[in-house]
Amino acid sequence: MTTQWRDDLQALQSVLERHANCLNEGDADALASLGASMRQILTRVARSCAMPNLPPEGRELLAQLSARTQRLQVMLARRALQVDGALNAMGSVHEGLRRSQGSRTYASGGAMSAGALHMRGFERA
Repeated sequence: MTTQWRDDLQALQSVLERHANCLNEGDADALASLGASMRQILTRVARSCAMPNLPPEGRELLAQLSARTQRLQVMLARRALQVDGALNAMGSVHEGLRRSQGSRTYASGGAMSAGALHMRGFERA
């Protein structure tokens, strides 16, 4: 019996480890390059592990890799939520700053004209 399934699963395990490291390090460029190699390996794994006579060792290793992949998906989803939260927070801060700066009118020389007008008894139009 061929052990191609074992080689394919070990190759997939190696790519999954690199994928996990890239996720932990936030390396989006490396993640993109891993995508193509992962697709190739998954195609080979699908062929070699679809054999009806896959030994129990192969089924166990495949189940472990499946569980690892699910954990990576959860980690990726958490990272995406963290990034969304950070972007939303930055957007809120930016919007607040934009509103506060937009409500000020600056005269030449950097002095606030609204304060100067109020101090002289003029009202803003």
